[in-house]
Amino acid sequence: MLAILLFDISEPQINDKAMNKADQKYLFGRTFEKQSQYRRVEILQSLNFTTDDLKNSFDLIRITRKKYLHFWSQDHESLPNDAINVFKAAVSIAIEVLGQKIKDGMIILNPLLIKYLERHGVIEAQDDIEEK
Repeated sequence: MLAILLFDISEPQINDKAMNKADQKYLFGRTFEKQSQYRRVEILQSLNFTTDDLKNSFDLIRITRKKYLHFWSQDHESLPNDAINVFKAAVSIAIEVLGQKIKDGMIILNPLLIKYLERHGVIEAQDDIEEK
């Protein structure tokens, strides 16, 4: 879900206009949301919407999940350690995508996320609030 959110907040464009679902289907074969997780991360990386560290975190989660859900022979002795590593990777992705920082007692969000929330009417732009 964070990969999908990252794609959406990054506002991918084609020919200087926002990429819509039809554009996604034409370019990627299907919408971004319907891609496999591997393909989503590849697309994010090709559009420069992710860092190497973020890609590695996404990959760690995907590879670990696949190991336990798709391979009968997977040894479960490393499960507790794998769970901790996946949790840490998920937290690092959430922090990167959401941009949560605390400054002077305020929570600072990723500016791309703020614009996304404004576009969807979830929050008001600071300028709009000051005008009222």
